Amino acid sequence: MAYQFLESGDLEANIIAQFLNERSDEAQTAILENLELKTIALIKTKLNGKYDLDAIFEASGLDRHYLIIDIVVKIVLHQFIRRNAARKVPKDYVDDYNTAMKLLESIKEGKEQPVGLPPVKDDNGDEVPKVMHGNNRNNDFYI
Repeated sequence: MAYQFLESGDLEANIIAQFLNERSDEAQTAILENLELKTIALIKTKLNGKYDLDAIFEASGLDRHYLIIDIVVKIVLHQFIRRNAARKVPKDYVDDYNTAMKLLESIKEGKEQPVGLPPVKDDNGDEVPKVMHGNNRNNDFYI
């Protein structure tokens, strides 16, 4: 299979191979590749501006970040199993999906800071400072 980020053994480590091979290889590959691309787009949307997304998703082999692999696999497998209307999604896949989405949200919010993810760098190669925000509201309306 010609995945963009995942490799052949990533999905098989989390699902029985029989489920992945139910259809013809070409149709199955196209479905899984499409789901992977959608998942990568979701992750890029969530983590945009915080991490160097090109470096994360261009990595291959052992250079890939295992937390990102885990998130991609959990989301892809949930979407893959959910496609079949006749099959009810098992609770453990739903729980894995929910856990992956919560983890992605907490990384986005800055509550979780995974070690090893490359930060965004500017044109000079310096790390872009994190955005600070706050509120300077005066409810008393006094000077």
